[in-house]
Amino acid sequence: MPNVVKVQAGYKAQPLSAYLKQPAPPAPPAIDFPKIDKELVKTNFFEYLDFALQFAPAGPEEEAIRAKLASIGIGPGRKFNFKDLSLEHKAAILLAMKEATARSTSTWSRQKDINGWKVGSLFGDRAFYNGDWLKRAACRQGRHLRQRRRRKPCIP
Repeated sequence: MPNVVKVQAGYKAQPLSAYLKQPAPPAPPAIDFPKIDKELVKTNFFEYLDFALQFAPAGPEEEAIRAKLASIGIGPGRKFNFKDLSLEHKAAILLAMKEATARSTSTWSRQKDINGWKVGSLFGDRAFYNGDWLKRAACRQGRHLRQRRRRKPCIP
């Protein structure tokens, strides 16, 4: 163990600005995160989406969908208010969300099951998805389903 301590003593953690002998950058502004839980995300989904999109710049493959979202008031600095919509528009949005969840769950469930693990090619970076929203949603849906399954008690 003394050799490990000796090696570790040769390293120093420091901010990049200190390493470059430059002044430290100003602290970023504080982020006022909205309160969120399972129920609030259901009732305030678009508020959370508006909030989250400010931290996720659109890639080239997302510009068209972001423009569509902006045209209905969804996006950074916007306030989409579901409650102000007509009953017809509310129903259309809720049905679309339900259909999207069903399609992403179905896509996830078609992954190969090996010893209780879903194995497939749904995971990757932005370039991998290349605007394939169903693949992105299925990947996210799969992560959600795995997390939910892990929380269930193991009953022999």
